Amino acid sequence: MVRIVRALAACFLCLSLSARVCAQAREAPETLTDEPAATATPETLPDDEPANVTPESNGKPPVRFEAQLAALLALPWKSENGSVTTGFAFTYGVGWGAIPLLLGVDLMSADSLGTSSARIDVLMAGQSTLATQTWRARSLYFDAWLRVQPPRWSIRPYLEGFVGTKLYQARYSIAVGTQGSEALNDRDWAGSWGLGAGVDFLGLLNAAGTLTLTFGARWLNGASAHMNRQTSIDGQVVEMERRVPTDALLFMVGVSTRFDMSAPPEYDPF
Repeated sequence: MVRIVRALAACFLCLSLSARVCAQAREAPETLTDEPAATATPETLPDDEPANVTPESNGKPPVRFEAQLAALLALPWKSENGSVTTGFAFTYGVGWGAIPLLLGVDLMSADSLGTSSARIDVLMAGQSTLATQTWRARSLYFDAWLRVQPPRWSIRPYLEGFVGTKLYQARYSIAVGTQGSEALNDRDWAGSWGLGAGVDFLGLLNAAGTLTLTFGARWLNGASAHMNRQTSIDGQVVEMERRVPTDALLFMVGVSTRFDMSAPPEYDPF
């Protein structure tokens, strides 16, 4: 009887161990692999993103620069005794992208073609006396301007407004009858403003690189320059006071150059 009990206990123990082994076998994975678990990868990487570059900017500041050098002819339009002067004009402007505006400054210089004369009243020995004044003049213009102009047309008309100042310089002498004074130098500043118009022929001078022809005209409304000097004629003190109108019509013809950092890569006017 004892042997039977021991045999049954041994059989039960064997069955228990077999059941435990089977249960662990079911919990274990069917196959093992040495490959690491797959991880999700983004479709694009940050470095693969295209640079934020537009054809208009081309990655550069959208700035354009323009300069002009022209011959200048100035005609007085208010004073019958004004001087016709010739010289040069230099302008420099800056624009932004394709906006049809240009902001700039200019320097212009004009000298008399010859001498001019006019009859004026002077004080001689305390009395009003008619005298003849003969002079040569030079004018220097300094202006700031705003121009409306298409930046990339092959023919570029423009309208502009300007404001500035003018240095009027004169070398003159005074004569009463057959007696004359020594040569005198005088100068005065006079404010000015006005309007202008013109046209640039972009790319017309292809053989000259970036140079183009330009034509322009300005209507200048200027304050009068004040001439006030004292001299002597034949030993007598002469006092002269005169206001010289500085209004003028300006005509310019010359060449223009430009540097457009904002132009698209395929843009080539030349």
